[in-house]
Amino acid sequence: EAAAGASVEIVVDETPFYAESGGQVGDRGAMESDGAFAEISDTQRPSGALVVHAGRVARGTLRVGDAVRLAVDAEARAATVRNHSGTHLLHAALRQVLGPQAMQKGSLVAPDRLRFDFTHDAPLSDEQIERIEDLVNSWIEANDSGRTRQMAYKDALTAGAMALFGEKYGDEVRVVSFGGVSTELCGGTHAKATGDIGLLKVLGESGIASGVRRIEALTGLGALAHMRAQEKKLRRVSELLKVPAEQAGERIEKLLDERKAAEKQIAELKRASVSGGSGEPARPRDVNGVSVMVTRVEGFDASDLRGLVDDRKALIKSGVVLVASADGGKVTLALGVTPDLKDRFKAGDLVREISAVVGGKGGGRPDFAQGGGPDAGKLDAAIERLYALIGGAAA
Repeated sequence: EAAAGASVEIVVDETPFYAESGGQVGDRGAMESDGAFAEISDTQRPSGALVVHAGRVARGTLRVGDAVRLAVDAEARAATVRNHSGTHLLHAALRQVLGPQAMQKGSLVAPDRLRFDFTHDAPLSDEQIERIEDLVNSWIEANDSGRTRQMAYKDALTAGAMALFGEKYGDEVRVVSFGGVSTELCGGTHAKATGDIGLLKVLGESGIASGVRRIEALTGLGALAHMRAQEKKLRRVSELLKVPAEQAGERIEKLLDERKAAEKQIAELKRASVSGGSGEPARPRDVNGVSVMVTRVEGFDASDLRGLVDDRKALIKSGVVLVASADGGKVTLALGVTPDLKDRFKAGDLVREISAVVGGKGGGRPDFAQGGGPDAGKLDAAIERLYALIGGAAA
């Protein structure tokens, strides 16, 4: 026996509950005796025909030998039915759009979603996904009747039923068909007609292994809820942009262009302010015949420093340029070498050495490299290290 609060696994003579199989999750629901009530959260088939109901005794005491009444969660079962029949139509549409090589490699059918893995060697385009959705929803609209038959395995294959490669089948199999669109071997629960599915909406697709893609979708009320959520997000975007929803895309593009222009202007102003004397004056230092220009700035990010290095390389014509930006105790370094000196000095090697002084790392190409570290207090030592490296190489 098991009293209230106990987690249980229950076996009964016969059951309306579907045990997890073929990608379809197990049913949930309730089990009640004269003296107890149990909530069933999952149904499994661990061996052969044995069906096990997993759950929790909510009240009373459940005993071996009790007569029980079983009730499947009707709403969850109906949603699962829509998703499973939708999966069959999705498989048929994939084969029509992509070709017969799009074979099932796995699936998940649950009340809240469906997932379908299939063989294909390239990502699906937006146009292909739309064609797949259109095909499935046209079949749903046609409301073709579903048909379930028990047949000999060989007869099922002769009738055009699709069998999964590597799957084991008995001498007699269950064949599920929808009109002339889909015929598959399947033991799951299905809609009486395609119209029961209501709607299918693809959420997206991705690659999960070499030559295997995964597509995820929703059906029925789940698909409707998803589309309403997307509409709500779009309405929020249009409210923030203060334009009608149909103009949101154009408005965002305009804002991104404006931001890009503003960022470019800010970068130019920063560079101009440094050139105009804001920050330490950048005067080349002669190190054994090599011009070395070091400039210190504040509040510049790595992308800004690249422009400053290019400006100074053009200014000195021949030499090595270092721009250092200190911010919050950290230092960012950008180093450039003019073309005539690339054979003697490698920017990547130099910035790696001086980045180590400030506790960090760096690297890059022979003509330009970036680095930095967390210890801006050692920036002076890093600059002296640069002079020493160039002086030693120049000598």
